Amino acid sequence: MGLHILAAQFLAVASSTAFLITDEGVRCRGGPTTSHAIQRQFTKGTDVTIICQIEGTNIEGNTLWDKTTFGCYVSDYYVATGASGYVTSKCRSCRPPKSNVATVNLIASFEGFRPNVYNDPTGNPTVGYGHLCDAPQCSEVKYPIPLSVVNGKKLLADDMKEFEVCITAMLNSKAKLNRNQYGALISWAFNMGCGNAESSNLVERLNNGEDPNTVVSQELPQWVYASGQRLPGLVRRRNAEVELAQKPTRRRALPKRSTHGINILCASIVTIPYTSQVSSPELDGVAVLGVLTESDVASPGFGLTYHCVQLITPAGASALDTIPFGTLWKIIGHFKSLWTPGPSLITS
Repeated sequence: MGLHILAAQFLAVASSTAFLITDEGVRCRGGPTTSHAIQRQFTKGTDVTIICQIEGTNIEGNTLWDKTTFGCYVSDYYVATGASGYVTSKCRSCRPPKSNVATVNLIASFEGFRPNVYNDPTGNPTVGYGHLCDAPQCSEVKYPIPLSVVNGKKLLADDMKEFEVCITAMLNSKAKLNRNQYGALISWAFNMGCGNAESSNLVERLNNGEDPNTVVSQELPQWVYASGQRLPGLVRRRNAEVELAQKPTRRRALPKRSTHGINILCASIVTIPYTSQVSSPELDGVAVLGVLTESDVASPGFGLTYHCVQLITPAGASALDTIPFGTLWKIIGHFKSLWTPGPSLITS
């Protein structure tokens, strides 16, 4: 059997916890950003149960978002957790693909650059490529002001992370995008907002498995209107996005490769339920790996929790190959092996 080793760090399991909402009309969104669609609103004093927390849009200096039992996310700023950091486990989530340089340059070319702080038309302090500041004079910006063009693009790339998260979250495994196609969608969402993107025919068609270049070339040109007016600037931007999407590249963006039951690089926990034991001449224990749910891993005394996983692949397999039924998994330091209940993919 050929060996291929893959390791990842995992966080410990924490049980869900209930806290109070501190303000009226607090919005609970489809993801940890203010661009995600609003799914419900909470009144002040509502008791919400947090099942995990994750980094997202900065709200008044707080970047944590709390995932509730309703399945939506609320800014931790509006939740009385009594702490400034994590009070429960981190949500299991893969980091989204990072936008390539071509995408950053495309967005920069349409946003325009201002090295010094200025007030936008609504009076908000702004700097660089349209970065809206959280503090007067943009004191929270980690790059020296006046910004250089290089640092301005770094700040822009930081701002783009919110849209990388939402685009990745709203697309399923049928949407197969290379880095340029992905970048075109990031630019579009950056311009039009994640909420509009999430409810669009474009995303629906990609999630149905349609060809990305066909979908992008047909759908993006429709997003050129503001207040009922067709704007030349939006026409130019959509054309540039279509051109980027159709530029060939072998670099894959989505879907990110994952496993059946445990996502090796992205899971925040790895609890192994021992549903079956058999003997093995090579290892001191073998278990059947079932599909893990939050209720499974939170059950006291059910299975064992480890912090790092090594993968033993069949002879000739690579890290990007489909792992077949019967693949062995080895736990570092404990030498327990288990096999997957069905076909899986290794996370790249």
